[in-house]
Amino acid sequence: MTTEAALQDLTGLFQALSGIVYDNQKNIFAFPTKADFSSLSSTHSSRFNTIESSITEIQDSVNDLIGFVQNLKLQQSQTATDFADYTGLKPNLEEIADEVSGTITVSVGDLVPVNVTSSAVTINPPASPSQGDTFAIVDSRGNAATNLITVDFVNASQLLFGTSENYELNADGGFARFRYINSTIGWIVEL
Repeated sequence: MTTEAALQDLTGLFQALSGIVYDNQKNIFAFPTKADFSSLSSTHSSRFNTIESSITEIQDSVNDLIGFVQNLKLQQSQTATDFADYTGLKPNLEEIADEVSGTITVSVGDLVPVNVTSSAVTINPPASPSQGDTFAIVDSRGNAATNLITVDFVNASQLLFGTSENYELNADGGFARFRYINSTIGWIVEL
């Protein structure tokens, strides 16, 4: 069959279906059912069967894809657990916390947006950290050069790079991630 003949045949099919496909009462186009093809020729009916089969295959493929993505999410979760079990470290999976503008104690695994538009803010590290614990801070409004964000390791009796000192984030829009190593080293900064 030539392209021109196929186009004429397809045009004829659409003309034959035009009253069936458009629903005047609902003012929408509706996909025809197999019963709608009963008055059409066997050629058009077989084409409908082919289209119906293709749609079923597409639906099956979409369902397979959805299942794959759901399984991938489960595998990612299991991979993070396996990583922690094997290495004793926790992967970098921060949860974004609510923006803060005053002193808080962060939780393990938090990414804390800090608003220092009007004043400096002090952040306390998580109490009783374990090897591999992480948390992160970010200057969410871009004012840390004017109003510092201080992570207070000293008052929390925790170490930073093996010494008793605090960390000051003083760059507008700055970000820092902290990882706990052990009681001798304490926390390190992963920029």
